Amino acid sequence: MMNSIHIPFLPISDVSLQEIPHLYDKNNIVYHTVSVVNWKDFHYSPKTQFAMTYTMDRIYIHFKVVEDDVRGFVTEDLGPVSTDSCVEFFVSMGQDDYYYNIECNCLGFLSMGVRKTRDEKEHASPQVLRQIKRYTSFGTQYIGEIKKTCSWDCVLEIPFTAFFRHNISNLKGISVRANFYKCGGSDKYKHYVSWNPIDSEKPDFHRPEFFGLIQFD
Repeated sequence: MMNSIHIPFLPISDVSLQEIPHLYDKNNIVYHTVSVVNWKDFHYSPKTQFAMTYTMDRIYIHFKVVEDDVRGFVTEDLGPVSTDSCVEFFVSMGQDDYYYNIECNCLGFLSMGVRKTRDEKEHASPQVLRQIKRYTSFGTQYIGEIKKTCSWDCVLEIPFTAFFRHNISNLKGISVRANFYKCGGSDKYKHYVSWNPIDSEKPDFHRPEFFGLIQFD
């Protein structure tokens, strides 16, 4: 099964990332759910939605999350952000075997690389990571564990240049393969949910053969 969505062009520039949710509502941008429980041992599924647009030179993604146990321990880029409350965007931007993993915890810290497999990887440089702007409603300070139901937002602004192995000048009319994820949680609420289903024995987001299709209008 391959999910497919259309990504609209939204002509915005010099916008505060905090304004993106309002702009999306104003422009009736469609939100999609990240709710596929792929592994029965991890059945918890926090309410997670995302919406995505693009401009002449960058991509915007807004994630909305409601979950029962929020974790925010990692306060540096390239740290183990997926162990925190984390949203993720994996995408194959070319016709080759490479894909990018962009992972952001609820404090706005990133892990990113380009890979062929989970183990065959090249981390993004600090210069690349600085290009990606992030906003989260929790801010950037350590919060530890919040043991109650919380809602939070994450907005990412990803310039085409951040996809450092590929030379992307335009996305209009282009189709690429991607998946969106939500992971993290305490032992009680540990979860690994996806937008497009993954058929693997154990939790593994690094499976590009199970990416869905996103089409830039």
